[in-house]
Amino acid sequence: MDSRTKSMRQLYCLRVNQIDSKSLDTELNAIFEAKVNDLEMQRLLELSPELLALIKTYIWVNTVWGNGISIGQSLLGLKYYDMSDTNTIRQHLNALQNVGLVLVEIVVPWLRQRVITDSISHTVDKVDQLYKCVHFMNGLVFLYYGKYRTLWERVLRLGTGLQSSQQNWSNNEL
Repeated sequence: MDSRTKSMRQLYCLRVNQIDSKSLDTELNAIFEAKVNDLEMQRLLELSPELLALIKTYIWVNTVWGNGISIGQSLLGLKYYDMSDTNTIRQHLNALQNVGLVLVEIVVPWLRQRVITDSISHTVDKVDQLYKCVHFMNGLVFLYYGKYRTLWERVLRLGTGLQSSQQNWSNNEL
């Protein structure tokens, strides 16, 4: 096993830390959204979806793209791992995973705010209800197995684990 791979035992981290890291990322996005919505200039308010997408892109490029760690994960000592191969766990995300994260975290929210019209809103609502049901089922599976915290992490095969082996808690009885 080379320095870029880890075993499942080294990857283990607490479910609550994985959930907390996602909550921290969501709260950070909410703070930026509130600040953009507080802008007084009408022209900037019209461009708020684009401003939010630019802010998210800047944060994403400087965190996840560079080293596979979101801000919430960084605060809790966690990191994304590529689990697309069943035999090895790679520390660096592949191109498909990076593009998938950009689509899910930045492009889809922008499209929801900017593109959805009344004519397709009914269809979007039905798809959203289906997504919420599947996301709920994934949450139950995550609580049992502790492997993929969100549906998109499962689809993209993104595991969350500890950043370094010095923080490995799997040797302790929890």
